[in-house]
Amino acid sequence: MFSAGFGRRLSSLAIASRGFASKRGAAPHPNSVPLQKAISILKAYEVGQPKQTVELHVHCSPEKGQAPIRGSCILPRAYKSGTRVLVFAEGEKAKEALEAGADLVGGEDLVNKVRDGEVRFDKCLSTPDMLPKVAKIARLLGPKGLMPTVNKGTVSADVAELVRFAKNAQDFLADKAGI
Repeated sequence: MFSAGFGRRLSSLAIASRGFASKRGAAPHPNSVPLQKAISILKAYEVGQPKQTVELHVHCSPEKGQAPIRGSCILPRAYKSGTRVLVFAEGEKAKEALEAGADLVGGEDLVNKVRDGEVRFDKCLSTPDMLPKVAKIARLLGPKGLMPTVNKGTVSADVAELVRFAKNAQDFLADKAGI
């Protein structure tokens, strides 16, 4: 039938083809379009059919050692109706947060409830004067990505605007694959 030499030649061809495939660059997706052209295409579609749903996929390739790409995008209507927003505030700021639509508002008592695990929430906001009290539960909120910080924009004196932003915003974060 087949000699032993034929099998060896076949395996060396397979190895050579794998090496060639890895050296070849990844081809762009046939449907990918530059951003400026995509915007003009979407505007042209909108003229004929004003109510459409658009799905956007962005591929980012950050350099090694660069800060991760993260942020939030404000949508016209609430994306998820089940987003529970917790606000650490006292006094007049607590009333403003409740009027703006916060689900849970409180001060020191709410910090204790969160520490005990009695409260479930998706986003956590705070006023600057409450931040030292919230720091007591930083080890609990930090790993979950819920600890309010000035850099993320979750600490502000204007809690009403923060709550509206938290209800209507969609957060994004680029992973290692660039998606």
